[in-house]
Amino acid sequence: MNKRKVERVDDGVAITLSDGTGGEKAEMFDYLLAATGRRWPSSSPIHRLPPWG
Repeated sequence: MNKRKVERVDDGVAITLSDGTGGEKAEMFDYLLAATGRRWPSSSPIHRLPPWG
């Protein structure tokens, strides 16, 4: 099972991931931009928009 941890630290954001062998790897970032992955209902008008082009 992959473990993930995201935490705010003094210098920005620390993201820690398991490497699959029992070890962990942490990386530091200045900021984090995240999308929640929320799914819209099928009746939502956003599904009826024409494709970008």
